[in-house]
Amino acid sequence: MNVIDLIIYITIAISGTVFGSFFTLAVHRIPKHQDITHERSYCPKCNHKLQFLDLIPVFSYIFLVGKCRYCKEKIRPRYLILELCSGLFFFLLAFHRGLNFFSRVEDWVFFCLAILFAVCMFITAGIDKELHAINDGVMVYGSVIGVLKLIALVVFDKNINYHVLAFSIIVAIWALVKIISLKKQNSEETNKFKYPLKLLRYLSLIGLFFGAIPTAFGLVWLIPFVLGFYALNKKVGEEFVMPVAFLMTIVYSLVLLIL
Repeated sequence: MNVIDLIIYITIAISGTVFGSFFTLAVHRIPKHQDITHERSYCPKCNHKLQFLDLIPVFSYIFLVGKCRYCKEKIRPRYLILELCSGLFFFLLAFHRGLNFFSRVEDWVFFCLAILFAVCMFITAGIDKELHAINDGVMVYGSVIGVLKLIALVVFDKNINYHVLAFSIIVAIWALVKIISLKKQNSEETNKFKYPLKLLRYLSLIGLFFGAIPTAFGLVWLIPFVLGFYALNKKVGEEFVMPVAFLMTIVYSLVLLIL
Protein backbone atom coordinates (compact mmCIF):
# COMPACT_ATOMS: atom_id res chain seq x y z
CA MET A 1 0.00 0.00 0.00
CA ASN A 2 1.49 3.32 -1.08
CA VAL A 3 1.32 6.60 0.84
CA ILE A 4 -1.58 7.99 -1.21
CA ASP A 5 -3.73 4.92 -0.64
CA LEU A 6 -2.84 4.96 3.07
CA ILE A 7 -4.03 8.58 3.29
CA ILE A 8 -7.26 7.60 1.50
CA TYR A 9 -7.97 4.79 3.97
CA ILE A 10 -7.16 6.97 6.99
CA THR A 11 -9.50 9.65 5.62
CA ILE A 12 -12.26 7.08 5.11
CA ALA A 13 -11.81 5.75 8.66
CA ILE A 14 -11.91 9.27 10.14
CA SER A 15 -15.03 9.99 8.09
CA GLY A 16 -16.53 6.86 9.62
CA THR A 17 -15.99 8.17 13.15
CA VAL A 18 -17.68 11.43 12.16
CA PHE A 19 -20.66 9.48 10.81
CA GLY A 20 -20.68 7.46 14.04
CA SER A 21 -21.03 10.69 16.01
CA PHE A 22 -23.86 11.70 13.70
CA PHE A 23 -25.63 8.37 14.23
CA THR A 24 -25.85 8.96 17.99
CA LEU A 25 -27.27 12.43 17.36
CA ALA A 26 -29.80 11.14 14.83
CA VAL A 27 -30.96 8.29 17.05
CA HIS A 28 -31.55 10.75 19.89
CA ARG A 29 -33.26 13.48 17.87
CA ILE A 30 -35.26 11.80 15.08
CA PRO A 31 -37.85 10.16 17.39
CA LYS A 32 -38.30 13.58 19.05
CA HIS A 33 -38.78 15.26 15.64
CA GLN A 34 -35.80 17.54 16.26
CA ASP A 35 -33.54 18.98 13.58
CA ILE A 36 -30.48 16.81 12.83
CA THR A 37 -28.58 19.05 10.41
CA HIS A 38 -28.73 22.70 11.47
CA GLU A 39 -29.19 22.73 15.24
CA ARG A 40 -25.96 22.54 17.22
CA SER A 41 -25.35 19.48 19.38
CA TYR A 42 -26.04 19.75 23.10
CA CYS A 43 -25.48 17.73 26.24
CA PRO A 44 -28.58 15.59 26.90
CA LYS A 45 -28.06 16.05 30.66
CA CYS A 46 -27.61 19.84 31.03
CA ASN A 47 -28.69 20.93 27.51
CA HIS A 48 -25.58 23.11 27.16
CA LYS A 49 -24.60 23.76 23.54
CA LEU A 50 -21.41 21.91 22.67
CA GLN A 51 -18.40 23.63 21.14
CA PHE A 52 -16.14 22.35 18.37
CA LEU A 53 -13.62 20.83 20.79
CA ASP A 54 -16.44 18.88 22.44
CA LEU A 55 -17.43 17.27 19.16
CA ILE A 56 -14.22 15.73 17.83
CA PRO A 57 -15.05 12.02 17.42
CA VAL A 58 -13.18 9.64 19.78
CA PHE A 59 -10.65 12.25 20.95
CA SER A 60 -13.18 14.49 22.72
CA TYR A 61 -14.42 11.53 24.75
CA ILE A 62 -10.86 10.58 25.70
CA PHE A 63 -9.69 14.11 26.54
CA LEU A 64 -12.84 14.82 28.59
CA VAL A 65 -12.44 11.47 30.38
CA GLY A 66 -15.95 10.47 29.39
CA LYS A 67 -17.61 13.46 31.08
CA CYS A 68 -19.47 16.56 29.93
CA ARG A 69 -17.20 19.61 30.07
CA TYR A 70 -20.02 21.71 31.58
CA CYS A 71 -22.08 19.60 33.98
CA LYS A 72 -19.44 16.89 34.62
CA GLU A 73 -22.03 14.16 34.12
CA LYS A 74 -20.70 10.91 32.69
CA ILE A 75 -21.10 10.34 28.95
CA ARG A 76 -22.30 6.87 28.06
CA PRO A 77 -19.41 4.80 26.62
CA ARG A 78 -21.66 3.68 23.75
CA TYR A 79 -20.85 7.00 22.01
CA LEU A 80 -17.15 6.15 21.91
CA ILE A 81 -17.83 2.52 20.94
CA LEU A 82 -20.15 3.51 18.08
CA GLU A 83 -17.65 6.05 16.72
CA LEU A 84 -14.84 3.49 16.77
CA CYS A 85 -17.01 0.75 15.23
CA SER A 86 -18.26 3.11 12.54
CA GLY A 87 -14.71 4.13 11.62
CA LEU A 88 -13.67 0.48 11.48
CA PHE A 89 -16.72 -0.40 9.36
CA PHE A 90 -15.94 2.34 6.82
CA PHE A 91 -12.32 1.21 6.64
CA LEU A 92 -13.18 -2.49 6.17
CA LEU A 93 -15.81 -1.66 3.56
CA ALA A 94 -13.26 0.28 1.50
CA PHE A 95 -10.44 -2.23 2.08
CA HIS A 96 -12.56 -5.23 1.09
CA ARG A 97 -13.50 -3.50 -2.16
CA GLY A 98 -9.86 -2.73 -2.84
CA LEU A 99 -10.43 0.98 -3.33
CA ASN A 100 -7.42 3.10 -4.20
CA PHE A 101 -6.48 6.30 -5.99
CA PHE A 102 -6.82 4.60 -9.39
CA SER A 103 -10.13 2.82 -8.75
CA ARG A 104 -12.84 3.26 -11.38
CA VAL A 105 -15.53 5.88 -10.91
CA GLU A 106 -18.19 3.18 -10.64
CA ASP A 107 -16.31 1.53 -7.75
CA TRP A 108 -16.37 4.80 -5.81
CA VAL A 109 -20.04 5.36 -6.69
CA PHE A 110 -21.12 1.96 -5.36
CA PHE A 111 -18.94 2.45 -2.27
CA CYS A 112 -20.64 5.78 -1.53
CA LEU A 113 -24.07 4.23 -2.06
CA ALA A 114 -23.16 1.43 0.34
CA ILE A 115 -22.12 4.02 2.94
CA LEU A 116 -25.35 5.98 2.48
CA PHE A 117 -27.45 2.84 2.89
CA ALA A 118 -25.42 1.86 5.95
CA VAL A 119 -26.47 5.22 7.43
CA CYS A 120 -30.10 4.12 7.04
CA MET A 121 -29.40 0.76 8.66
CA PHE A 122 -27.40 2.11 11.61
CA ILE A 123 -29.94 4.80 12.48
CA THR A 124 -32.75 2.26 12.20
CA ALA A 125 -30.83 -0.10 14.48
CA GLY A 126 -30.19 2.58 17.08
CA ILE A 127 -33.82 3.71 17.24
CA ASP A 128 -35.03 0.12 17.40
CA LYS A 129 -32.60 -0.74 20.21
CA GLU A 130 -33.63 2.31 22.24
CA LEU A 131 -37.36 2.54 21.53
CA HIS A 132 -38.37 -0.68 19.75
CA ALA A 133 -39.62 1.39 16.81
CA ILE A 134 -38.83 1.97 13.13
CA ASN A 135 -38.93 5.55 11.86
CA ASP A 136 -40.88 6.24 8.66
CA GLY A 137 -38.62 9.12 7.58
CA VAL A 138 -35.53 6.90 7.74
CA MET A 139 -37.35 4.32 5.62
CA VAL A 140 -38.09 6.94 2.97
CA TYR A 141 -34.41 7.90 2.94
CA GLY A 142 -33.46 4.23 2.51
CA SER A 143 -35.90 3.92 -0.40
CA VAL A 144 -34.22 6.83 -2.18
CA ILE A 145 -30.77 5.25 -1.77
CA GLY A 146 -32.11 1.91 -3.05
CA VAL A 147 -33.55 3.55 -6.16
CA LEU A 148 -30.28 5.44 -6.72
CA LYS A 149 -28.44 2.12 -6.69
CA LEU A 150 -30.81 0.72 -9.31
CA ILE A 151 -30.09 3.79 -11.46
CA ALA A 152 -26.34 3.32 -10.96
CA LEU A 153 -26.62 -0.33 -12.03
CA VAL A 154 -28.32 0.80 -15.25
CA VAL A 155 -25.80 3.60 -15.89
CA PHE A 156 -22.80 1.31 -15.41
CA ASP A 157 -24.42 -1.50 -17.42
CA LYS A 158 -24.53 -4.07 -14.61
CA ASN A 159 -26.72 -7.15 -14.47
CA ILE A 160 -29.88 -6.06 -12.64
CA ASN A 161 -32.25 -8.94 -13.29
CA TYR A 162 -32.35 -10.01 -9.66
CA HIS A 163 -32.72 -6.40 -8.53
CA VAL A 164 -35.71 -5.94 -10.82
CA LEU A 165 -37.25 -9.08 -9.34
CA ALA A 166 -36.56 -7.85 -5.82
CA PHE A 167 -37.97 -4.43 -6.68
CA SER A 168 -41.23 -6.00 -7.93
CA ILE A 169 -41.60 -7.96 -4.70
CA ILE A 170 -40.84 -4.82 -2.69
CA VAL A 171 -43.57 -2.81 -4.39
CA ALA A 172 -46.07 -5.58 -3.65
CA ILE A 173 -45.04 -5.83 0.01
CA TRP A 174 -45.07 -2.06 0.44
CA ALA A 175 -48.58 -1.80 -1.03
CA LEU A 176 -49.81 -4.66 1.16
CA VAL A 177 -48.31 -3.06 4.25
CA LYS A 178 -50.01 0.25 3.48
CA ILE A 179 -53.38 -1.41 2.91
CA ILE A 180 -53.21 -3.43 6.12
CA SER A 181 -51.98 -0.39 8.01
CA LEU A 182 -54.93 1.70 6.85
CA LYS A 183 -57.40 -1.04 7.75
CA LYS A 184 -55.95 -1.32 11.24
CA GLN A 185 -55.64 2.41 11.79
CA ASN A 186 -58.86 2.82 13.73
CA SER A 187 -58.59 -0.46 15.57
CA GLU A 188 -57.50 -0.91 19.16
CA GLU A 189 -55.09 -3.53 17.91
CA THR A 190 -53.23 -1.05 15.68
CA ASN A 191 -50.13 -0.78 17.86
CA LYS A 192 -49.73 -4.55 17.94
CA PHE A 193 -49.38 -4.64 14.14
CA LYS A 194 -47.24 -1.53 13.61
CA TYR A 195 -43.85 -3.03 14.42
CA PRO A 196 -44.20 -6.23 12.33
CA LEU A 197 -45.50 -4.20 9.37
CA LYS A 198 -42.61 -1.77 9.61
CA LEU A 199 -40.21 -4.70 9.80
CA LEU A 200 -41.59 -5.82 6.44
CA ARG A 201 -40.95 -2.35 5.08
CA TYR A 202 -37.38 -2.45 6.39
CA LEU A 203 -36.83 -5.88 4.86
CA SER A 204 -38.22 -4.58 1.56
CA LEU A 205 -35.63 -1.79 1.53
CA ILE A 206 -32.88 -4.29 2.22
CA GLY A 207 -34.14 -6.39 -0.69
CA LEU A 208 -34.18 -3.33 -2.92
CA PHE A 209 -30.57 -2.47 -2.15
CA PHE A 210 -29.00 -5.93 -1.89
CA GLY A 211 -31.07 -7.93 -4.36
CA ALA A 212 -32.85 -11.24 -3.85
CA ILE A 213 -29.95 -13.65 -3.21
CA PRO A 214 -27.97 -11.60 -0.63
CA THR A 215 -31.24 -10.74 1.14
CA ALA A 216 -32.20 -14.41 1.42
CA PHE A 217 -28.64 -15.24 2.54
CA GLY A 218 -28.92 -12.64 5.31
CA LEU A 219 -32.26 -14.01 6.48
CA VAL A 220 -30.64 -17.42 7.00
CA TRP A 221 -27.95 -15.73 9.11
CA LEU A 222 -30.58 -13.81 11.05
CA ILE A 223 -32.11 -16.92 12.64
CA PRO A 224 -29.13 -17.83 14.87
CA PHE A 225 -28.67 -14.13 15.75
CA VAL A 226 -32.27 -13.91 16.98
CA LEU A 227 -32.04 -17.18 18.91
CA GLY A 228 -28.72 -16.21 20.45
CA PHE A 229 -29.94 -12.74 21.46
CA TYR A 230 -33.06 -14.25 22.99
CA ALA A 231 -31.03 -16.79 24.97
CA LEU A 232 -28.68 -14.10 26.31
CA ASN A 233 -31.37 -11.61 27.31
CA LYS A 234 -34.46 -13.58 28.27
CA LYS A 235 -35.04 -13.71 32.01
CA VAL A 236 -37.68 -15.82 33.69
CA GLY A 237 -40.71 -13.78 34.72
CA GLU A 238 -39.69 -10.63 32.83
CA GLU A 239 -41.19 -9.23 29.64
CA PHE A 240 -38.69 -9.31 26.79
CA VAL A 241 -38.80 -7.17 23.63
CA MET A 242 -36.85 -8.48 20.64
CA PRO A 243 -35.13 -5.66 18.65
CA VAL A 244 -35.41 -7.46 15.32
CA ALA A 245 -34.47 -4.43 13.19
CA PHE A 246 -31.35 -4.00 15.32
CA LEU A 247 -30.33 -7.62 14.70
CA MET A 248 -31.17 -7.32 10.99
CA THR A 249 -28.80 -4.36 10.77
CA ILE A 250 -25.96 -6.35 12.33
CA VAL A 251 -26.50 -9.21 9.88
CA TYR A 252 -26.80 -7.09 6.75
CA SER A 253 -23.84 -4.93 7.76
CA LEU A 254 -21.80 -8.13 7.64
CA VAL A 255 -23.38 -9.01 4.29
CA LEU A 256 -22.43 -5.55 3.02
CA LEU A 257 -18.81 -6.15 4.05
CA ILE A 258 -18.49 -9.47 2.24
CA LEU A 259 -20.37 -8.61 -0.99
